[in-house]
Amino acid sequence: MALAGQDRIFHRLVEEHGADVSYGVVRNYVAGRKPEILVESGKAPLEAFVPQTHLPCPAMRRRSTSVT
Repeated sequence: MALAGQDRIFHRLVEEHGADVSYGVVRNYVAGRKPEILVESGKAPLEAFVPQTHLPCPAMRRRSTSVT
């Protein structure tokens, strides 16, 4: 059975580089870095914020104008 990416990275860090690092640290780093790598390689879309262009409902407009 092949090791998952984070398992393989952890074992290589410990065995090849003598790293004193916990598995949790490697797992968290890989989880945070993986989406960035996918975007950089063009395999995932860049997340973007799309602002809403509609006005709030009339009830919300009345509430926001009545507060002083």
